Amino acid sequence: MPAPSRTTAPALPFEDACLDTGRGRAGFDAIRIAHRAYRLMPRDFRQRLFARLSQRLAPRPHPAPLPPAGGVVLVGEFGLPTGVGAGARLMRDALLRLGVRV
Repeated sequence: MPAPSRTTAPALPFEDACLDTGRGRAGFDAIRIAHRAYRLMPRDFRQRLFARLSQRLAPRPHPAPLPPAGGVVLVGEFGLPTGVGAGARLMRDALLRLGVRV
């Protein structure tokens, strides 16, 4: 008696499987076309464009700074016997000697 044959799903091309955006083939084509157009631009122009877009999309700081809270939050490994712990302890001691609330 012959062994039952197995059916497998047709294999998708690697790029289709990796860039599946849920929009079907049209979404993939739009991404590919946009990427090709981007790559056709000169490199220095692309870098300036990316920098300007990033600048515009980056969050801006609040125009009015917050009032000082009156102290410093110091974070470090104070309990370590290594140089990292010693540095944290020295920083804390120096701030306390200067009168800064830690």
